[in-house]
Amino acid sequence: MNSNVPASSPQADATAWHEIEDLVDELAQLARTSIPPGRFYHQLLDRAVAALAALGGAVWLEKDGRLELQSEIQLGDLFATVDPDRQKQHYQLLQKLRVAEEPQAVPAESLLDDDSGSSSSSTATAANPTAALLLLCPLTDGDQRYGVLEIFQRPTVSRAACHGSLRFLSTLAELATEFHRNLQLTELRDRSTSWSRYQKFAESVHQQLDLEQVAACTASDGRQLIGSDRLSVVVRHRSSKYRVRAVSGVASVDRRSASIRQLEKLVGAVAAISEPLWFDGTRDRLPPQIARPLENYLDRSHIRMLGIVPLHPPEPAKTAERPADHAPPARPQFLLVIERFDTEVPLATLQQRTELVARQSEPALRNAWTYQKLPLLWLNLLAGRFVDLFRLRQLPKTILIPGLLAAVVLALVLVPGDFQIEGTGALQPEIRQHVFAATDGEVSRIAIDHSREVQAGDLLIELRNDELEYEYSRVLGDLQTSSRRLSTIQASRLNSSPNTPEAIEEYNRLTAEEEELKEQIRSLTSQQEILTRRRRALSLRSPLDGRVLTWDVEQLLESRPVQRGQRLLTVADLDGPWIIEMYIPDDHIRHVIDAWQAAGEEELPVSFLVATDPGTTCTGTVESIALTTEETEDHQPAVLVTVRVDPEKVPGLRPGATVIPQVQCGQRPIGYVWFHDLWDAIRTRLLF
Repeated sequence: MNSNVPASSPQADATAWHEIEDLVDELAQLARTSIPPGRFYHQLLDRAVAALAALGGAVWLEKDGRLELQSEIQLGDLFATVDPDRQKQHYQLLQKLRVAEEPQAVPAESLLDDDSGSSSSSTATAANPTAALLLLCPLTDGDQRYGVLEIFQRPTVSRAACHGSLRFLSTLAELATEFHRNLQLTELRDRSTSWSRYQKFAESVHQQLDLEQVAACTASDGRQLIGSDRLSVVVRHRSSKYRVRAVSGVASVDRRSASIRQLEKLVGAVAAISEPLWFDGTRDRLPPQIARPLENYLDRSHIRMLGIVPLHPPEPAKTAERPADHAPPARPQFLLVIERFDTEVPLATLQQRTELVARQSEPALRNAWTYQKLPLLWLNLLAGRFVDLFRLRQLPKTILIPGLLAAVVLALVLVPGDFQIEGTGALQPEIRQHVFAATDGEVSRIAIDHSREVQAGDLLIELRNDELEYEYSRVLGDLQTSSRRLSTIQASRLNSSPNTPEAIEEYNRLTAEEEELKEQIRSLTSQQEILTRRRRALSLRSPLDGRVLTWDVEQLLESRPVQRGQRLLTVADLDGPWIIEMYIPDDHIRHVIDAWQAAGEEELPVSFLVATDPGTTCTGTVESIALTTEETEDHQPAVLVTVRVDPEKVPGLRPGATVIPQVQCGQRPIGYVWFHDLWDAIRTRLLF
């Protein structure tokens, strides 16, 4: 408000009324929201005290026939010097005026007369004990009474200002009444939604008779109704041990989990006393048999709120003829475990929601447990399904389905089909040889390259062996030395005359040395021949006319050391006959052998696809079957079958080309053709 305009000026009054109207509009919008009552009344009271320039105020709401303080401003300062007895008079004043029809003003330090509401009676128990003018406005809606709004105003205000303040409080009371209507409407709507959800929950848990399904439904749907972070269903078994059967949000329960085992121990301790356990962080007054397992479970789960509720069947109605049974309740068959990781939801709310869930889940679990324990249940179910098949309405289907099954079985047994055994293989020239290293050495020269045509005896690769050359040179030198020495001795022996004993002795020595040298020369000559053959073997030559199949010979072998027996090259005659080297799994070769023997002098046909041209189906005939089983590159036992093909009828003829061959093993029932692998597996693994 502008301080330059006098308070009594029309401009100041208009500004004040605009401010009040804006304040009322704000509170009206606030009353239509769903904020908590404490927050609404705090803002209403704060705006009312500020608008009226009052000393303070308070809002009292009725609960169970009594008024309870909901919100206040400066209430402690106003009653700081008021003794407790007079404070009781103030409460009596609130109790009297909460049923009044209109708002009232009670002067400072005055008593309220019981009949007229004046302050002339000195015996009245209702009074305003403060030094402020008390403005009181009841919060009512017809017969519905919500409480009292009171404002502590300065006692010096004029009568007109007091009358205007009471009118303003009446407006605020109407806004508070509207807020309560909206609040009740919201509560009714929420309650209707909750009951609809509870009804759906009851229908879902009672639709099943399988214990696992009922427990899972209770855990998943019940968690949402209760508002817990996790809900578990625990069931007692015949061994009197409790097992967690379902946990919300978990498809299967891992009973080896340490937290599950600790929870089962805690549930067993709670079930022993057969009373609910509710924990919200307070560990006082817990029995010792529960405190220890509770601490162990809390250390692993880190939850803040926990409830373990035994599910007991409803007690029978008490009548005069049947006195009440005071025996302690039996150990519960089922329990619910409610867990939260925070404390935002009040414990009383959780208890109320859990009671509603337990009321529906207990009979559903009990019925499923009883149904599951029926003797010969599986036989009854089977008999019931069998009887249903022969009802008049189901009889056409009962006849049609077995008829179709019989037709299918007859077709599988009687209709013939081509029986083919598939394998893996590759195209190869029939005339081909591998070139191996005849001795250790190092590749010194490569005389050919990939796909080059060669003739039998053409040089392919030259090897170098320094040790062999050294040994050959040594033997050759020793041979030459021995030969020269032999020539010298022979000349000396021919020129000597054995006339004297000394000459005879010398002659005999020369003769012996000559014989020794001859023997040494013969040995060295043999070594030279062997080394010559080994030197000749360093030159690798083509064993036949054809082409070199080895790819990129120079990159593979140039200046590479090789060992004796190592395969270096492959030479094949591409213009000669061609074959397929086909490998058939060891467990299927029996069918091929039987078909080959049954064919006799006739050829056993083979059809195959070449990977280079998969759109063309080619044919061949089985030429031979290996007598032994080998291990393929993927370490599977298989038998080599050689298939002869006509190279002119095979497109994309390339050595080593992958083919997918199928051996035609005659006609068999189509059921055996389709399921012979399954039949062999049954005979091998089940019937054996």
